[in-house]
Amino acid sequence: MLLPLKESLEITLGKLTKGDTLFVAYLASIDPHTKQPWCPTVRAALPAFNNIFNSSKKLNLVHVYVGNMPQWRTSENLYRKKFGISAVPTLGRYYRDAEGNLQNSLLVDYDCLDAQKLSKFIE
Repeated sequence: MLLPLKESLEITLGKLTKGDTLFVAYLASIDPHTKQPWCPTVRAALPAFNNIFNSSKKLNLVHVYVGNMPQWRTSENLYRKKFGISAVPTLGRYYRDAEGNLQNSLLVDYDCLDAQKLSKFIE
């Protein structure tokens, strides 16, 4: 299910409890001229993301936009620095382990376009 990101990503992830999993799609921001993400790989991945998550009531997804192209390309980009995102699209899976520590794994860039890898990642 696609959920709105009502707070900062940090706060949202901080509220995850044991047994909860949240998927985060890190995406290129929407280009004001084309009304689509500026990154072609993101445009290609979005239909698969939306199909999988919109058809499930158990899987929760939020979209996070990393900025326009110049903002994304800077080494100071918040998502590069704080969340370790190196490419868009990236699909992150966040959950709490048995001790309550926040854990994550990432499916990065062209791997998001591979239906088999995407399916295995969300299992």
